[in-house]
Amino acid sequence: MLEFFRRYQKFFYIVITTVIIISFSFFGTYGTLTKGGGEDKAAFTAIDGRSIPRSELERMVVFLQTDRDDKRNLGGLWGPNFLNDGVVAHDFLETGIAAQLLSSFQTDIASDLEQRQQRERTFRPYQHPDAGFLSAELAWSYFVPDLKGAYDRLRQQEDASSPDAIAARIDLYLQERKFPASSLRQVLRYQERQYEWLRNDPRLVHEDLSLFRYHTVDDWFGTRFMHLVAQFIMNGATLATERGYSVSADEALVELMRINDRRFQEIAQNPDLEVT
Repeated sequence: MLEFFRRYQKFFYIVITTVIIISFSFFGTYGTLTKGGGEDKAAFTAIDGRSIPRSELERMVVFLQTDRDDKRNLGGLWGPNFLNDGVVAHDFLETGIAAQLLSSFQTDIASDLEQRQQRERTFRPYQHPDAGFLSAELAWSYFVPDLKGAYDRLRQQEDASSPDAIAARIDLYLQERKFPASSLRQVLRYQERQYEWLRNDPRLVHEDLSLFRYHTVDDWFGTRFMHLVAQFIMNGATLATERGYSVSADEALVELMRINDRRFQEIAQNPDLEVT
């Protein structure tokens, strides 16, 4: 998906603090998007002067919300977007572009992150009621110490939108993708079965073990962040075209079909996940 973006990733990263960021018109965008009414109002003005309607921006946001890994990471509970091969995770969060965006619009995204921080402070990871040693935190410490480290760093932050807090949030999100709730559940249930005297905890079967009960990028970073990413991609596509970079419709379609088929086959071969 959006192969041209990856092909010229270095180019986009260089111009992010010049052409792209100064063209976002962020205040107008979010104000427009939160207003009701059936009229398809303009969401923002692209760098070429075109007025981008709210519906077009929202379609991009919806497309980016889930990706091909969600079926595995969420244990089949949510319908994934097979056509999205991880744009937000791989092309924004892993590369540092997301941190740049969040830092550049720190004031604008602060309220979203502060709301999440309040929720995160009351979160308690899973712990077996009869065996304190059988817990999510101990499993993280043993199997994914980097996840436990990022979790601790995020919980220690006072300012939810500070560079350190943003870095910890991004790191924790990426670490959980490597060891999602479905993997944590398997580990804990296996450990539980090793002790004949320990009664089975039904919560391990039914409870949502996702960190902070988050399931999407929006849950982790907020709607404003998703709008920024969508605008970045749309402005980036326009800028690439102006600079002579292009991907044909046929190339894009072939790539999307390849991604969809490959991921569907991977999911279909996994007996733990249902594909309908």
